[in-house]
Amino acid sequence: MQLPLFLFPPISLFSLALNSPNIFINPIQQYQKQHYFNRYYVQGPNKIQLLTIPIKKTSKPHPNLSEIQIFDNLWQKIHSRSLITAYNKSPYFEHYFPDIQPFFTNKYNDLYTLNFQIIKYLLKKLNIQPAQIIENQENEYALINNFDPTRKTLPSFFIPKSYTTTFAKFTPDLSILDLLFNCGPDTYNIIKESVQSKIDKNIC
Repeated sequence: MQLPLFLFPPISLFSLALNSPNIFINPIQQYQKQHYFNRYYVQGPNKIQLLTIPIKKTSKPHPNLSEIQIFDNLWQKIHSRSLITAYNKSPYFEHYFPDIQPFFTNKYNDLYTLNFQIIKYLLKKLNIQPAQIIENQENEYALINNFDPTRKTLPSFFIPKSYTTTFAKFTPDLSILDLLFNCGPDTYNIIKESVQSKIDKNIC
């Protein structure tokens, strides 16, 4: 499966990863504006909150993700504080937040480097262990079309299983962080129960 390098991806992305013996990462995968590459959704105290990373403008019409430079590091403090406000009372926040905190303190210059490190960490933490994660430029990259960053529709292969949250009623397919902070070790099973029994091979 050619995995799009989303920033703290929606839960649905990992439902596909569960069914993939190999995960391919394309170093030259194309960046798309207003997509999950530099944004993710979490459940705030009063509403769904969108967290984004500011990027530098580029003259290229279709830049690769590795060519997308992060504008500055102020976003790290904003995201860190927002997650603490939203989830500090969640059952597993104190267990997982120290692990991801380096993503909000270490310096990253481009989205590819940051998102690749996040994906590798999350796959390991979720115990989703494909045979190998390969940086490969040859595989077709089309999976992104299954994800709607406006959140008006969910991927066809994803049937979200509800879980208990801290502040509000359940909202499907937020960032994987929402599920981790609220459900901890049950995250894997919840993702597994959110996968259709048969996934179209053309999707993967």
